[in-house]
Amino acid sequence: MVPSEEPAASSGAKGRFPEFPELDGFRGLALLLVLVEHALRWSLRIPGPWDHWGSAGVILFFGLSGFLITGLLCAEPSGLATWTYGLFGPGAAFGSSRAGADAL
Repeated sequence: MVPSEEPAASSGAKGRFPEFPELDGFRGLALLLVLVEHALRWSLRIPGPWDHWGSAGVILFFGLSGFLITGLLCAEPSGLATWTYGLFGPGAAFGSSRAGADAL
């Protein structure tokens, strides 16, 4: 896949994360896989090879989301460190360690 050469209409900043219009098709495919499994397996109760298509769609969607979000965060002028500290800083570490201690 080659990133699109044209910048978005609203962007004027250099160093912006490139857009990948091809990924929109994969996101649509992921959505379609989930919808087909839900319709055929759960609503109509028709067994078949689509019994695990929803799981594949969810994995595809989250994989694409992880790629795009990480790329956007790394392209930020402030860098990834500011975001990760704000999102997963001392408060989050305390909360997750507390939840882990409660689980034990």
